[in-house]
Amino acid sequence: MNRRMGICTIVFLCCVLSLRAGAYTLERVPSDHASIQAAIDAVSPGGTVLIEDSAVYEEDLVIQTANIRIVAASGENPTIRYAGGHSYIIYADQPCRVGSNTGGRIKIDGNRNGPGTQTHIFRPVHISGEVRIENADVVNVRNNQVLFPDGSTGDVTLNNVAIDGGGLLQYAIRVDFLNSVLTLNCVTLTNCARECLFSGNPATGIINVFNSVLSAGFDVVFFDFQAGGYTLNIRDSLINETGGGGAFSAFYTRAPLTINMSHSVIRTADIDAFGFYHFDDQAGTGPVTLTADHCDFVADFPLRLLSSTAANNYALTNCNLVHGPTPSRGQLLGGAAGGDDTFTWNYNNIPSNSYDAFPSGANDIHIDPGYTNVAGGDFTYSDPTVLVSDDTGGPVGTTYSFPTSYCSVDFVVHVPSDYPSIQAAINATPPYGVVRIENSATYTESLLIETPGITIEAAPCESPLIRYGGVESYLIRTTVPCQIGSNSGGRIRIDSDLGGPGSLSRVLDPRHTSGEVIFENLSLDNMRNTYLFRPEATAGDVTMNNVDADGHDPGLGMPIVQFPIRLDNLNSTLTLNYCNVRRMARDAIFFAGSATGVLNIIDSVVESGFDTIFVDFAVGGFTINIDGSYINETGGGGAFSCFFVRGPNTINMKDSVLRTADFDGFGFYHFDDQAGAGPVVANFDHCDFVADFPLRLLTSFSANIYTATECNFVQGPTASGRGQLLGGAGGGDDTFVWDYNNVVSNSYDTFPVGAHDIHINPLYGSFSAGNFSYTDPTVLVSDSSGYPLGTNRDYRPSVSLSTASLDYTQGTGYEVDVVAPDNTPAAQPKSQPVHVFSQAVRNVVITSLTLKGPNAADWNILCPAPIIVNKSSPASIRIEFDPQETLPTYGLQATLEIGTSDAANPLIVVALEGDAVGGAPSSVPDWSLYE
Repeated sequence: MNRRMGICTIVFLCCVLSLRAGAYTLERVPSDHASIQAAIDAVSPGGTVLIEDSAVYEEDLVIQTANIRIVAASGENPTIRYAGGHSYIIYADQPCRVGSNTGGRIKIDGNRNGPGTQTHIFRPVHISGEVRIENADVVNVRNNQVLFPDGSTGDVTLNNVAIDGGGLLQYAIRVDFLNSVLTLNCVTLTNCARECLFSGNPATGIINVFNSVLSAGFDVVFFDFQAGGYTLNIRDSLINETGGGGAFSAFYTRAPLTINMSHSVIRTADIDAFGFYHFDDQAGTGPVTLTADHCDFVADFPLRLLSSTAANNYALTNCNLVHGPTPSRGQLLGGAAGGDDTFTWNYNNIPSNSYDAFPSGANDIHIDPGYTNVAGGDFTYSDPTVLVSDDTGGPVGTTYSFPTSYCSVDFVVHVPSDYPSIQAAINATPPYGVVRIENSATYTESLLIETPGITIEAAPCESPLIRYGGVESYLIRTTVPCQIGSNSGGRIRIDSDLGGPGSLSRVLDPRHTSGEVIFENLSLDNMRNTYLFRPEATAGDVTMNNVDADGHDPGLGMPIVQFPIRLDNLNSTLTLNYCNVRRMARDAIFFAGSATGVLNIIDSVVESGFDTIFVDFAVGGFTINIDGSYINETGGGGAFSCFFVRGPNTINMKDSVLRTADFDGFGFYHFDDQAGAGPVVANFDHCDFVADFPLRLLTSFSANIYTATECNFVQGPTASGRGQLLGGAGGGDDTFVWDYNNVVSNSYDTFPVGAHDIHINPLYGSFSAGNFSYTDPTVLVSDSSGYPLGTNRDYRPSVSLSTASLDYTQGTGYEVDVVAPDNTPAAQPKSQPVHVFSQAVRNVVITSLTLKGPNAADWNILCPAPIIVNKSSPASIRIEFDPQETLPTYGLQATLEIGTSDAANPLIVVALEGDAVGGAPSSVPDWSLYE
């Protein structure tokens, strides 16, 4: 076989070549790391840990990096086996995902007879966002809790998870302290000894059981005495008591609950046992509100409502109440105070030989439908002819069959292969499924997402465009927790169709009332002067991760968008992580009404012409956390502010820059002039304030608290006598803590100097430009720990030109998937991914990819430009030999030129990954990268 040899030289236009591992957002096991924990420790926020094989990894996992994903490669089935070093197998104090429906299936092994004292399989202790376990098997368990959240734990979702209790599990999922949302979707929790779902304490959580099977020997769902306050939503599920040898229940409550059931089965196999049993015998055991629609209650006593204390509300419509193993039993109502309850029953099949009184509706029918395999694990009808029409003319009861193994749901729906439009795919996707856009086409439509937990993502190397269709008032509206975009796929572009038809009022319009909506790996441009995001008062948490929003009008050549993020009604948490909200006309983030929300700005750039962050008069109650970010006022032609506050709020800033380009402008300005304008609690640590008046605290009314340590207060564009300004008659009411700062020596008014403060004017370069950089870092003095003051970050990395080369040598036999003879025209092409990363937050657009050279026609480029690259979203440019090449070729050469969007782009990182990178100690790598 002949060997083919080629060289592909990559020439970068306006970029720097570097190989820096810290820029990777994908950590592989075992290629990059021998253990999963090592990969978790190395991955950046929003990144992915990819398990490439089906090996057994005996380790306990600790996840402390936000929004990461741990996934198995497609077709692989790795095992995570409890190692005995902790009391858990997987611990997470940050939102994250373990497993993915788009990858292989992960097995989690409790190592029943192994070392250690295990109390939990999953131990989520995050306080916001969601931890999701997906596409996983849990086996070989011990007698402990699968899940036991704390009172402060955020939302938890188990999706497409099969848990085998091994006949040992008791109290598998304990929700004693649940005050968030727990969702079980396509979960089979079977073979438990007792209590699949248990609560022994009151709380306020929401429990969703969708498309799932919970099966135990007895008391499958059990809420103990006074352990209420929860809302349970059960849909398309089987609650199955397999038999404990006594008069037990499938669903028992002795606590006040709200229960909404539809198309589900409550079933018990025990003689004289109960399907649904509410034991309301004393104070604290009610009231219960039960709504059951199209459900089946199968037991000797299918429904027992022993009500003697509270005024309960029971409503059953379109249901079957069916005898269990003993044909001579049925419905039981008892208790002296039953008359206090409200009963709504209609369009039901009820047993004709029922015990006690049954309040029949006009359309109820007394009949005993028969069922097959009642004693087995599955539940099916034997004679559907006994079913009569419901209130809409359809069948009564669930009409479902419930297997007790894996979910048979197809979780991935494709566009355009399965459906021509994104909305059609959304409508067809099951809960927690994936809509994958396979191409880079333009889809002109607005999207409405009403299916919980779904993810809409672009396929790798694709950049589809979603353009406003001109019909709805929104571009993307969500009513449930979901995710739009993914760092593990291509980048989705959102186009508001500036100048097009329709009245667009909100680009992103999340209206979910609980859980979290995530917008990730998106670019928004061609924006109209409308709201990018304005939540309703009842909206749940929202995270924007790796989102770029550009308010510039290319036709006018100027920014036009005002108030793009308006947070009047924010009562939840909004997080901007690795985001750019740039080139806005004014008030990039605007508060005009009081609420209790939390705004997190992390590793992001927020900029506008003036008043970049603006909190209006008497607007308060918010907590604003800014970390590692650049808040930039680009110049509005007046004495404006970068960050203006006139209401009582808490502000925490760390490692960040506030900068304004206006003459006589303000960096941070608190205008506390009357009642309602304060108090403000502001903490600044290692920050830079760059303005003519870097910090203005005009305080005359409230008792405010200001703390600044290890900061730089720096002159702005006017170098003649500007600086710090304190004013107002009531300043003495305030508390000031200042130390280890560089403060301006020619400041206006009084500046409270700490013992270690230094009066100096550090100079900064490129002040009039949109970026921020140091010119003389030597002016910085040490802080209390000996480190530099201020951010110590460079928001405008230096730029130079460089060249890299790829050297291809085929036939080494090491890590090569296909070695094809030169004369085999049908052979699979030999390809190589070239990954391009950005080391800075802001975006770079790869505008062109061009092959040049004597053999350019023998190469292909997959993933065409334009491609957006930033710190958390690499581009994958795949180059390959033309599969139609049939003649032996030596010295095959081509040059790949990568053009970028501007001459001041951030530092670029280039790396090679794939099956032909590296080599054994004595081998020659198929591809190598050298400078």
